Amino acid sequence: MKLLVIIGPSGSGKSAAMRELQARGRIAVTPSWTTRPRRADESEATVEHRFVDDAEFDRLLNEGFFLQTISLFGHRYGMPPVEQPSGGVIPTIMMRAPRLNLVDEHYPEHVVYQIEAPFEEARARILAAGGIAEDDIRVTGWKEERALGEQLADRVIKATGSGPRLIEIIERALSEDFGSERGSQ
Repeated sequence: MKLLVIIGPSGSGKSAAMRELQARGRIAVTPSWTTRPRRADESEATVEHRFVDDAEFDRLLNEGFFLQTISLFGHRYGMPPVEQPSGGVIPTIMMRAPRLNLVDEHYPEHVVYQIEAPFEEARARILAAGGIAEDDIRVTGWKEERALGEQLADRVIKATGSGPRLIEIIERALSEDFGSERGSQ
């Protein structure tokens, strides 16, 4: 199975792009499970995360549900197994650049796209999401994470301009990297 991995520093537009691509039937996102609180812009039906309390996370962990777990920004995240979707839909996960080694171990055949936005635009999104201060690592370490992602990514996609333009660029890349028709190989 060839996996798409979306990375990028906070506020770059990863989640919005993934939601749109999944809605179009291009990708099937396997969400991470997390103990962090849901942000104001995240609905119950968000595609990239499932929000659980510590007790539920522990239950899933004890049942062997996760391939890997990590602590990040003071919360726990778990990665369940990715399943191959049908109909040429591309299996996809979202990951932080420093954690890509977790993907290498379980899914050696993968393509990494880094989504990037200009720092000031991303910073404004991060702070607008609420609950994140100016001195948070997602702001202070933003440029370093972007630089690392640029080194590790197979493609760097600039999230500038309109959302539809970004989706068009990503869809063109998907056709090149995963086959021209609906992501089939």
